[in-house]
Amino acid sequence: MNTLIALSPAWSFSIGLLFTFLGIGVLVNILLAVVAVRILSERQENRAIEEQRVTG
Repeated sequence: MNTLIALSPAWSFSIGLLFTFLGIGVLVNILLAVVAVRILSERQENRAIEEQRVTG
C-alpha cells in the first residue's frame, strides 16, 4: 500500500510536466503557423507589386 501512495505524487508531477510541455508545443506551433501565413501573404503582395511594376 505504501508503494501506491509513493507513486501518486510522481505520477501527478509527470502529468503536470506533460501538460506543460505539450501546451508549450501547441503555442509554438500556432506561432509558427501565424508566421508562415504572414510570410506567404507578404510574398503574394510582393509578386503583385512586381507584376504591376513590370506591366506598367
